[in-house]
Amino acid sequence: MHDTTRQSHQQKLIEALEANWRTEMEGTATYRTLADLEADPRRTAVLHQLAEAEARHAERWAGRIRELGGSPPSDSKHTPSAS
Repeated sequence: MHDTTRQSHQQKLIEALEANWRTEMEGTATYRTLADLEADPRRTAVLHQLAEAEARHAERWAGRIRELGGSPPSDSKHTPSAS
């Protein structure tokens, strides 16, 4: 594979991983918002667990992006808030 073809393939892979990261971070934000609105403490706990799982998934994507030489997205819109 030529260097330019490999770089193009790698860039496309990084872009796909960044999209995956954003999806996971949106899930994190959604679950945290739902937890904040939930009155039932058991459901709130479950929603927080789901949010943390999504955040861990996002971190895996970020790690893979770094392995490929990219920089993970840092869009503050998707950065999880402290809970």
